Amino acid sequence: MSATPVVAAPRRDLKIVAILALFALEPTLGLLTSNIANIIGAFKIGAGEATWVITIASLVMIPVAIVGGAVAGRQISHRRLALFGVAVFTVAGVVPLFIGDNFGLLLASRALWGLGAGLNFTLANSLIAVSYPDEQQRARMFGIGNLVFSLSAVASTIAGGYLAAISWTAPFAGYFIGAIAFILILVYLRDPKLTTTDSDESEWVSAERVRIPLLAWIPLSAFALAIVAIYPLIALNSVIFIQAGLGGVDIVGLVGSLPTVVGFFVALVFGWLYRGLGRWVLPLAMVVAAVGMFLAFAATGTGTSSLLFYCVAFGVVGAGMMGITVGTPMVLTTIVPPRAASLVQGIFAAALNLGAVLSTYYITFALERFGGADELVNPVLLLSSGVLVILAIPLAVIAVRSLPSSKAEQLLL
Repeated sequence: MSATPVVAAPRRDLKIVAILALFALEPTLGLLTSNIANIIGAFKIGAGEATWVITIASLVMIPVAIVGGAVAGRQISHRRLALFGVAVFTVAGVVPLFIGDNFGLLLASRALWGLGAGLNFTLANSLIAVSYPDEQQRARMFGIGNLVFSLSAVASTIAGGYLAAISWTAPFAGYFIGAIAFILILVYLRDPKLTTTDSDESEWVSAERVRIPLLAWIPLSAFALAIVAIYPLIALNSVIFIQAGLGGVDIVGLVGSLPTVVGFFVALVFGWLYRGLGRWVLPLAMVVAAVGMFLAFAATGTGTSSLLFYCVAFGVVGAGMMGITVGTPMVLTTIVPPRAASLVQGIFAAALNLGAVLSTYYITFALERFGGADELVNPVLLLSSGVLVILAIPLAVIAVRSLPSSKAEQLLL
């Protein structure tokens, strides 16, 4: 009697494990937010100089994200680039543990860390964009990725606070987590193949210049400007508390965590939201953020301040912000051809950091023009609400004039 041949079960595709590891590394800048005071004391420098430990990384990430997106999957494979990015991220992240009190070397290590972080940020989104041809599955994966991002942001901020209580160098030990991500990528990540409707596979590896459709620059620009408009509420939360008399500073952090908490749920259900709304999810998220900023304006006015109302406003802004953050890269995948997917996700990553940098100038301008002699933040919130409403208009036009495969256009037709 011949033995029955045993058919091996198909190997499960676990690349999502490696991709989520990249998402988990993205927000670990939070390890240092509680450490600035320690750095000021350790190096005997001013607050402005100390914040360069964070700022220099963000500045380096802008060009790196664009270049990384341009070469990923073309000149350099996604897998090799991810391994390189995570290795640089990890080594540069822990270098401050061994350099003593040399501030110049600290800044150099942070700039190098920004190189690795910029690549990781770009690859996390681009790997989803090129690995999941089904639009609904892609939306679900973007949501899950940003859920992991939010969880990591909270965890790194909390861990950074505890580590900062030990010494100024201790928070940098948190970057050893990159070693785990490196192993996961090494084991589970395989380079994605062209599995979309773009049938000419030669275009995927062609040395010809990749062109971004003009339409894609609308959501990219809107995203960067949305970050600029929303940032005053996030960055000046403690100032708003004092100016509006909302309560003691002991609850500032608790209120400030509301956008992240609400964002968890938005990321969790984003796939379902996209299934129902299609590209409309992006302009609607912009409107939700605008409503939240207006509510924050109303909750912090002279004689009308309300802590409960302000908490609701903060949560609404968080919902809108997460919708914008997840919706923008998702909508971009429906506009650009597959061979340009990595480049456009790199530009998206650069837009996030550029928006954060430009927000400083926006805050200064808005406070000088509308804040009055006391530099009240309240009028700036109203201005930001109006900006977000304006940004929603061209995004709505994209939803109406979307590609035939769009769920939104099918509903309109």
